[in-house]
Amino acid sequence: MNVFKNLLIISLLTMLVSACSNFSSIKGCPDAVIEWIDVVMINDITYQHHFPKPSDEVTSISIERGRELGKVTYMMADSACSNHKMKNGDAAFLEEGTPIYEIKGYPTALVVMANDRVFVADTNKKAKTAGDLKPMDNLVKNIYFESTQDTFSEVYWADFNTFSNGVIGNKEIQEVIDFELSNLTK
Repeated sequence: MNVFKNLLIISLLTMLVSACSNFSSIKGCPDAVIEWIDVVMINDITYQHHFPKPSDEVTSISIERGRELGKVTYMMADSACSNHKMKNGDAAFLEEGTPIYEIKGYPTALVVMANDRVFVADTNKKAKTAGDLKPMDNLVKNIYFESTQDTFSEVYWADFNTFSNGVIGNKEIQEVIDFELSNLTK
């Protein structure tokens, strides 16, 4: 009977240690592993770092860091749960304390820089038009339409002048895209 009692105690202790170890590994989150995209939020705008495909043409663009806009205050990867609501200073993979800079010659509503990487505006709740979300006056050289089968792209519904993220384009955006689409059929 003594052997049974000792086995029972050892089994209970093993289960308790195992349960504690599992609990500490999830850091209080009931979630499984979260696959974050590389984002940062500053000035109420969420920016995303896009990874170029090796087949993308490499162009030489001079990027000069401007003034500091703020710092990363919270790294979400390995810390935040899936119900986390991003706020200014949050980043998926940038370490806390990483400075976030403007890029000289570009509006901060369009792009920012951190760790020598460019982050492009993805979500701006204050934007009412595509021009507000992607302020590219005097910055656009070419417009490309890529197959959605080959790469990630932002969807645009010409009939509604609306982008997939809900932004409504202005008349000039619609005219440019309609012109480019009409040239595809020639």
